[in-house]
Amino acid sequence: MDDDIYDYDDGYEEQDEANDQEIEMENLFYEGEDLMRNQPEAALEKFLKLIELEKDAGNQAKWRFKSLLNVIILSFRLQRTETIETEVKEILSLMSTVSRNDANDTLSKIFDSIFLLTDVRVVMSLSKGILNYLKNNKYEQLYFNAGTKLCKLCNDKGYTENLEEILRELETMADVCFKNKIIDQNKRNSLLFEIYALEFRFLEAKDRFDEIIVKYNQKLKDLATSVFDPLTKAILEETKGKVLLLEKNWEKADSALIEAFKAYLEVGNPKAKTLLKYAFVSSILSNSKINHAYNVEAKTYKDDPEIRAMMNLREAFEQNDFKRFHKIFLSPQIGINNDPFLTRIQDDIQVIVWKEITKSILQSYSFVRISSLAKELRTTESNVRKILIELILSNEIKGLINDVEGIFENHEKIFEKKTIERNQALGLWVDRLKKLYVEPR
Repeated sequence: MDDDIYDYDDGYEEQDEANDQEIEMENLFYEGEDLMRNQPEAALEKFLKLIELEKDAGNQAKWRFKSLLNVIILSFRLQRTETIETEVKEILSLMSTVSRNDANDTLSKIFDSIFLLTDVRVVMSLSKGILNYLKNNKYEQLYFNAGTKLCKLCNDKGYTENLEEILRELETMADVCFKNKIIDQNKRNSLLFEIYALEFRFLEAKDRFDEIIVKYNQKLKDLATSVFDPLTKAILEETKGKVLLLEKNWEKADSALIEAFKAYLEVGNPKAKTLLKYAFVSSILSNSKINHAYNVEAKTYKDDPEIRAMMNLREAFEQNDFKRFHKIFLSPQIGINNDPFLTRIQDDIQVIVWKEITKSILQSYSFVRISSLAKELRTTESNVRKILIELILSNEIKGLINDVEGIFENHEKIFEKKTIERNQALGLWVDRLKKLYVEPR
């Protein structure tokens, strides 16, 4: 009888002890959360203690998963790298104990915080470890979400040493998932497009525009028909427009860039303004009759200083006021020196202006010295000769460059002058005939 009472009491003591541990772990978790903002070291101590308590108790990871996440985030903030890789491996091993949504949220929080670390080596090592775990454990969607997020963060922070390698792995994984029927054609195309868009952003930042042209023509054109998302369409049209500009296909570039502007505007993306600037430039390069200033969507930016400057630039172009055009073009409002892409096509814009000024000057002269044109255009005589040759070959002017005398013979003006002289001579001849002719009475 006494033994039964003893056993009964012992069971209650074990249950009370378990309850006390549960309360202690719960208190440690919430105390740690309260301390995270202002006392990160104290918070870290609470979470580490909780993790050890739950491990010793042999319970399921009720508190451990969330505590590990907080330990990892705090370690990033405190530059605590000694045990961080072990802790990341541990939280990955617990992924199967939580829902997919919780796993997604956890990885998002890790990748949002990972670049708080200043040691790039540790950042990339942790990132690769996470991606390998997801790939090997068939977390395909999580793998793509984490991989693309990592690449975006790498681009933003300038940690691009291993970026191309990660992008290639993502591209390969998309193809493997499609072949194994894990994803369909549309999903594959959507993933590939996002991967290429990230790659183009990286290449543009490195001023590797020639590679963008090659990759766009090889890979991106085939995906265009499967793109329906407005933001995706915007990125596609932007890339297409830039490639066409670099290929000097001005008219098609103008069409693509204005479509990119509208698509960015539709989703409220701030890049809309940049693309409107590019569209103004492409309309000038293509000598388009369409002035984007009158576009309904463009009126959203009519009071913006940069867009106002672009509108004035277009107006000066239409009015053949190229001195004003040149002044606006070099003004800080246009911001050409702060835009790597506009800097790349700056010479093309300059050549267009030179050509228009040259055509305007030639309307008044039969013969023009090359040196005089160079002085007017503020460029070299060599550049003037190139401009004249291009205008002749495109049938915009008719004439001959006389290198011996250093002049341009404007055949249109010479012909016009000879025609006037011939007509004047004919007029004199007719007048003389009239005087010689006497009507009979």
